[in-house]
Amino acid sequence: MGSRANISKISVPDGMENQVLLASRMVREHYFPNRSKNFPDWILIFAALELLQANSSITPLQTVEMMMSPAEIDSCGMRRDIHSAIAACRNYKAELNWSEGVFTGSKRYGFEKLGAMAAYLAARGPKFCRRKMNMLLFYADFAQYYLHNSSISGSKYVRLCDTTTHENFDRTVESLVSKGVVSINKTAGKKEVITPLSESIIDNLTVLEITTLHWVISTFGRMSCEEMSAQFGGEHAHRFTRRGDFVAYEYARLFRQLPEPSAT
Repeated sequence: MGSRANISKISVPDGMENQVLLASRMVREHYFPNRSKNFPDWILIFAALELLQANSSITPLQTVEMMMSPAEIDSCGMRRDIHSAIAACRNYKAELNWSEGVFTGSKRYGFEKLGAMAAYLAARGPKFCRRKMNMLLFYADFAQYYLHNSSISGSKYVRLCDTTTHENFDRTVESLVSKGVVSINKTAGKKEVITPLSESIIDNLTVLEITTLHWVISTFGRMSCEEMSAQFGGEHAHRFTRRGDFVAYEYARLFRQLPEPSAT
């Protein structure tokens, strides 16, 4: 769990987000015209990004042509990577259960872990509403996956029209309230505030998980809900995921802000 061998930060070239997205979708339609829900688009997106980074002079259209005809690529390693990406997508279509860990951060969902996360964030960070809690939970799970190849809670997050949210988030918040983990109060200005009720549940967190949560609080805790929503909606993980699909934890590599591995 402490190894980062399988995941590293990767950047999207400035102004290239739409082109990368278009290129990956054109390649997908070429190889897999009948796209299924939660198709592994991230595999093609990372392949396109690697091509662009290795060949800074090529255009997105040339990237599409190279991915559609990898035999014409001079680099043996690059040809192999493209073939591997296409094969991985085929395996996904043939074995749908293969995808489950991609959307849970390679961990089985644990309500106690999620409750501990919510209690810790509410107790240690500035006051916030449920909307901001959703975003803090998202960043904590994905940052933990980036650092340690495993999320904290095993939660799935789904891409909606203008945001990304924890699956069944409202029901989950109701359960946290009913079980006495947190309470939801109103300020004099009618603003919603989440207050921790149970400190003991925090004992369900490991030292590494607490360290990641502390990074989340330090990085995003003092942002207003509006400021955080703006950053949240601008993440490539949100933009590269189709509406209604689960967000792949692999997209943590593309976050604008990530903790340093040495921090944990």
